[in-house]
Amino acid sequence: MKSQFEQFAKGVKVYTFPVAKLFGQNINSYGITDYDMAKELMVNSSALGGHEELTAWFRLVTEWRKRTGGKMADELSGYEVGIMTCFDHTNPERTKIAKLLRHGFNLKLYHMGYIIWGGVSHWTSLKTKCRKRLTTFLNKKSLEPMWISAIKDQNEIVVQRFKEVGNNGKTAIDAVDLFQEPAMSVLMRFLNGNDYRGDSDFLTTLGDCAKEMITSFISVNQWKIIMGLLPPWVRNLIPLYFWPDWIDRQLKLVDICIDMAEEQRKNWREGEEDGTFLNVLETDYQAGRITKSDIVWSLHSLIGYVNRVKRADS
Repeated sequence: MKSQFEQFAKGVKVYTFPVAKLFGQNINSYGITDYDMAKELMVNSSALGGHEELTAWFRLVTEWRKRTGGKMADELSGYEVGIMTCFDHTNPERTKIAKLLRHGFNLKLYHMGYIIWGGVSHWTSLKTKCRKRLTTFLNKKSLEPMWISAIKDQNEIVVQRFKEVGNNGKTAIDAVDLFQEPAMSVLMRFLNGNDYRGDSDFLTTLGDCAKEMITSFISVNQWKIIMGLLPPWVRNLIPLYFWPDWIDRQLKLVDICIDMAEEQRKNWREGEEDGTFLNVLETDYQAGRITKSDIVWSLHSLIGYVNRVKRADS
């Protein structure tokens, strides 16, 4: 992030920097700081989309679940990852789902984030394409009162907490964790319509799980990279004792997402809209457009991404 700010200040449009070295080869990251260039790529490129660099993460977690048992052990797939699905010309069926869930360029989601936790940098907004379903859902005028209400409901809570922790402005504070609970509360209203303001334990658990998930997502760990590069049949020969220890801890958030999806499925009625994003995803599932695994990973990724934006901009 520091590097990105530095290059942006220099007027550099595209830059690269080394992330890790594995087997004598550099693994590099590329960044785009130019608005028009990033927009052109994100909107018009038919070859760019998804997070190919994260596919190994999903496959490691799902293979662990399959080997140890648990919820959706035989249905959760590391290849059916919802809004994280990549464009792949060799797999037109999954690319169709990627376009359904990931197509378009709209900053409304980030504007909602700006209101919740104090601002989203323009260059950060350009790094990720908003999803078609998200864009359509968030642009519904009929839902604006709910968004406004959900965010306003947090104002008094956030202000009071800042006053208490910061001793009425006399003490310097780290604001990141203070935004965790209100951010997760607003997100849950968006996902399933439930008001969790009175359930601090659940919101804290959700935020803590999201923080660890993002850490495991973006951390540069050679063993994680090696495991991800191995063919599935080779990984299956390796005892779980030798697998990265963070994998098992990720299943707590996965189970929360599975429970949310199953609860929505019980209450879903064809043709009915309840003003939640889960209802949109369930409708797509019932129509055969996406899978149960797509729903779970979409929820999972949104929870993690909201936590990432909150931490990046606080």
